[in-house]
Amino acid sequence: MGETKNIDEMAQIISDKIFAEMKWEVNNDYKDINWSCCDELHKTKTHPTDLVFNYMDPYTEITQYIQTDLKSYKKESISPSKIGNALVSLSKQVYCAKRSKEWAGFFTKQELKYNIHGMLFIYNNDDRYDKDLLQTIESKATFDFLLPKDSKLNIFTPKLISFLLNVVSNIKERRNIELDESFKSVETKIADRSKCSFYYPDKHNKCSSDDLRHPASLEMITSGMILFEYPHPKTTDRILNIFWDEEIKNDSYFVYLFEFIFNYQMLNVFERVYVITPFSGTAANFFSVAKNLYHRQFAMTETQKNKLAKIEMITMENVRVSLFPFPMTNKGIVRQLVKENS
Repeated sequence: MGETKNIDEMAQIISDKIFAEMKWEVNNDYKDINWSCCDELHKTKTHPTDLVFNYMDPYTEITQYIQTDLKSYKKESISPSKIGNALVSLSKQVYCAKRSKEWAGFFTKQELKYNIHGMLFIYNNDDRYDKDLLQTIESKATFDFLLPKDSKLNIFTPKLISFLLNVVSNIKERRNIELDESFKSVETKIADRSKCSFYYPDKHNKCSSDDLRHPASLEMITSGMILFEYPHPKTTDRILNIFWDEEIKNDSYFVYLFEFIFNYQMLNVFERVYVITPFSGTAANFFSVAKNLYHRQFAMTETQKNKLAKIEMITMENVRVSLFPFPMTNKGIVRQLVKENS
């Protein structure tokens, strides 16, 4: 019973602290359950589900269901073999879920067409794991798994989770407007969640739906670049925030980013574009150099120069944000967000 409580507690916390801001829905009716396996080759009677999220894909307008396996480890417990075994299990869950009427009855909205993906959510509960987990997973974790068409396995590493927690923390801090705040400070404020969305530029072979409240897709989240938009709460100007997980090492990173912004004509859509790099405390120096360089070499007209001026950087405190103050135990967990200056 204690383990079940842990899953319920952890599911509620990550939903509230991360995925609600990403505009994902969570199925609160069925968590930490088992359902029947559909393939005798799996050599098991049942598969587990910790919880299932869903969102509507902005480009395809097809509901995406996320079969989620929650892991909470200490640093010493995060091993490539353990993660590899978890991925093998998750791939089997996704394979059977697509074929299972039982799973569909629990989690779907009875759509005729939908996709199912797997998410391995690896939370480092002592906040001491700082390696790039994707580079250390043993070879079997990178094998081709037998999955349904259009399904993917996604690893939410401690680094990615830290990035998302910092993104959400920054968004929430910038939502409050104090009466005595300066105009410059108010400029960077963010609208209420109900008015915010994630931005999907039109591409040569696809365009996003007309829905003005897009969720963050798995592809966007795992790319390390989150495009977050809203009307400014005071001026109603359309604003874009680019949260980028890169560790900026020189000005060429920002030259690439400026090219990305101009290529997708974002400055024709947004009045202001803010760049935030949670993992790079010294990025502002490179940003200024890159902006001057781009101004001299590529901004040939006054219109281009004015558009380049719309791009600004918001420096972010180097903070460590945790879901839980203590490791998960069978006695339950404390429900709070811990933020420490580092």
